[in-house]
Amino acid sequence: IYDFNQDGINDVFGGKDSIWFAFGEDLSSKIYFHQNTSNSVNINVPTVDIDGFYCEIIESFPDSTIHTKYEYMNEFNLFSLKSTREGQRYSWYDPIIKKWFSFDNESEWNEHKSTIRQINEEIIYKLENQTLTNWDHLSFQFISGIDLNLDASLDVLALDLDGYLYGLNSDFILMNGFPLDFPLQSPILARDLLDDVHPEIIAKSKDGTQLFIFNHEGKVQYQIASKINDKLIGAQVIDGKNAIITQSNIYQFADATESNGNEWAFEHGDWGRSRRVSLDYENQMKSLQTLINAYCYPNPLKNETGTIRIETNDAEKTEMRIYDVAGFLIESKSFDNVQSGNQIHEWLWQTENIESGVYFVNVQVDDLVPKIIKIAVIH
Repeated sequence: IYDFNQDGINDVFGGKDSIWFAFGEDLSSKIYFHQNTSNSVNINVPTVDIDGFYCEIIESFPDSTIHTKYEYMNEFNLFSLKSTREGQRYSWYDPIIKKWFSFDNESEWNEHKSTIRQINEEIIYKLENQTLTNWDHLSFQFISGIDLNLDASLDVLALDLDGYLYGLNSDFILMNGFPLDFPLQSPILARDLLDDVHPEIIAKSKDGTQLFIFNHEGKVQYQIASKINDKLIGAQVIDGKNAIITQSNIYQFADATESNGNEWAFEHGDWGRSRRVSLDYENQMKSLQTLINAYCYPNPLKNETGTIRIETNDAEKTEMRIYDVAGFLIESKSFDNVQSGNQIHEWLWQTENIESGVYFVNVQVDDLVPKIIKIAVIH
């Protein structure tokens, strides 16, 4: 999907045995210009310069790639072959410096595809031996980056080996609504599709029969029947609509919205496989309420331990007091917030010496009206 004739309307590349292109408003008029020699094909459109517009088709084989370069000729509405060359198997395009890179071996490519970076920030996520910082008790197969809560700090979506999706903030703390209850398969994409400010999460079920769209807290918004081999390709704007692209279908949603860089639109982030995200906005949580969320997980508590989680924004002090049904204070804890913006506190509550029953947590944030959490303890 790219506006290759620079008329302000996204146009479409597609094909299976052959590559075609069509103007965005007329998908029925396809012009074929390249015969594929591989089943693994990427179409990249990295450059527009004074001499014209260029398209590169990269066909992958076990030990090499064939890079074929075409020039778009606007006056004839067709692509003209410029060059064909063989390259290394693992290649990617860096949109920042506008150059192609080829890695010499598989290990270098594997290191690249296990990393996420936020441009202009010191935020880096990296899978090392299938583990993430503070999560070495789990093994992950895939990671992608997105700002779920709009605090202008990159979060990570991590898919474990069983297909369960975890959402972690920049401090590697589990975010509200995660992990998801639905086993999924990679890739995991994210972008605002429904024009509700927050990005949606897009993925296929582990068995490939369903296409899921989740909101930023992991709740299902859409569940669409899908063919097993209909691979999830990307999330882009098509004909003025936010859209999901699969190998065989295009699903359109709300009118086009500007992502301001907050998107993971393809398997490796963008069409150039840079695995980098550039968030072009300030912390939008400043306009939200001070107390965002307060809950206990799991609930009820059956294993003599539970976690009370408090999410705040620009709060100065957070206090928690636990009472029994008779109103007697059982335990208390307080936090002084030294950082502004989005704040998350978790309190591990040990209940081995607590009788079974119902308990109430009084959550006090600054001088706001307290929030009450009800917790059941079962031994």
